[in-house]
Amino acid sequence: MNRLFARSTVLLVVVALATSAAMCIVSTARADVVSTAAFHGRAASAVSALPTAQCVLDPSQTCQSTDHTVQVNVYYQGDTSECLYLFYIYWGDGNVSQVDVIGPPGNTFQHLGQHTYSTPGDYTITISTAGSAGCPGNLWTDEFDLLAPAPTNYHCSCVTYVRDVLAAHGVTLDGGPDTASGYQETWMDAHGWHRVIPPNNGTIPDGGKPMVVVWDAGQHGAGPAGHMAIVVTAWSRMYLGASGKSPWYNYSTGVWNITVLQDDWSTDPITCTPAQHLFNSPVWGNLYGVNFYVPDN
Repeated sequence: MNRLFARSTVLLVVVALATSAAMCIVSTARADVVSTAAFHGRAASAVSALPTAQCVLDPSQTCQSTDHTVQVNVYYQGDTSECLYLFYIYWGDGNVSQVDVIGPPGNTFQHLGQHTYSTPGDYTITISTAGSAGCPGNLWTDEFDLLAPAPTNYHCSCVTYVRDVLAAHGVTLDGGPDTASGYQETWMDAHGWHRVIPPNNGTIPDGGKPMVVVWDAGQHGAGPAGHMAIVVTAWSRMYLGASGKSPWYNYSTGVWNITVLQDDWSTDPITCTPAQHLFNSPVWGNLYGVNFYVPDN
């Protein structure tokens, strides 16, 4: 047994899904390995993925998805044929997996573990590694947010649509009035959303956050109940699969270029199927009675 584990090796452990090609060093026995082109500087702080896709994680990343299953892989660097590793995967929901690996092939990704979560919520995945002599291990964590799937029946309510879609992606705009006309600036301020003032000419800033637009009662085509929609921004393009440019407005010409995701609007007044709609004409001119909001946090 002593001869079997005598060789000095290097272990690079990377947590990712099976489809991930990005890699990041979390443990090394020699400092010169850190600067190799294949691994240096590849880690990111968050995962850019559609929320219905299985999460792809590097160490110290976060990911949101409606997919209940998370798969964990490990990457071994160097000759690990004489190594023995013991992994503990703490999935964050009370479940723990123990995985023993003997003599894994080096310089390859290998499947380590998979877990299926039952309840939407935020989970911290912690993985600890112990290796035999000359085969160092490590400890790291990742964050996984299992999202509740957005419902498909919004009861022909623009308010229900906006609130349910946001909630399914971890953004809170719950409670409050039944109609959009009740979502005045004072109410939004008191519930964690602040109004964004459009510039005189240019893109309406969203700060990388979701953005909601609210029509007051009777303003620019809205009826007595007002109207509410999710504005197409970088956030909604990433998480909702939306298309189109971020919102833009020119005060001088009164031209809108604002794309929204909405329900209960003239695009489909019979079935009220959620739809994407672009406002890009000067017909309505000013933005009086049309207000944009982003969450405080």
